[in-house]
Amino acid sequence: MQMASRKVIADLMVLALCITTLSSAGSDVEAKAKASLKTKKISVKVGKKKSILIKNKTKKHSYSFYQQ
Repeated sequence: MQMASRKVIADLMVLALCITTLSSAGSDVEAKAKASLKTKKISVKVGKKKSILIKNKTKKHSYSFYQQ
């Protein structure tokens, strides 16, 4: 009797897993675009400043630039 109830519980768990997998497969979720530099190449002379523009920027994040 105990083996039969374990088998029924196992079958129900497999069925629940299949149903949740199939229901989530149809949803259309798109990832947000990554932040990237608007201009890839700039020239800066000594003592001058240049603003770097970032596309798809999030206000909560901070972005920094380090010369390599």
